[in-house]
Amino acid sequence: MSKWMIGGGIAAASALMLGGILLAAVLWFFSIFNGEVILRNTFLAKKKAVETSHDTMWKTISQKYNISEDYKETFIEGLKAVASGREGGSLFKMNTESSAQLGLSTDIFMAMMATIEGQRAMLKREQDSLVDVWREHKTFCERMPNSFLLSGKILPEPVMITSSRTAIAVETGKDDDVSLGSMHPRKDK
Repeated sequence: MSKWMIGGGIAAASALMLGGILLAAVLWFFSIFNGEVILRNTFLAKKKAVETSHDTMWKTISQKYNISEDYKETFIEGLKAVASGREGGSLFKMNTESSAQLGLSTDIFMAMMATIEGQRAMLKREQDSLVDVWREHKTFCERMPNSFLLSGKILPEPVMITSSRTAIAVETGKDDDVSLGSMHPRKDK
């Protein structure tokens, strides 16, 4: 064989190898960006699911029990008092008294409490799922070597729908109010 054929074969093999490496790099690049797009879109969809879950929660409760917007605040305050319990009383007595305070029969009151509990559980599941997708996206963007390409694409931490009491407890690291009743004001208010 001539030197030209041997040299040409080496050059062709080198070109093929370089082409394969470039192709692998391009595929890796696309897979990183496609993975980020999938996680970003899942996050945005979960964020909408939380929003619609919260909306559904209120609409289900208000429509099922004919609660008007005008009566909403009074009703919510009544439910807060009901949900907080009664000092020194049994659960049944507390429910009987609370349903009377709201002008509801015990059966309707118990059904309402079950509806509220179910709707809140659905909202919690959606929020938990949103946080999990956010964590997965953040980890994907921060992992090496992805972080070289995706460091500026980390989504902001999702805002959770929660109560003021929970926000204060998280901020202070304390929840000293262990009473069941809202009749006992918190010390940090």
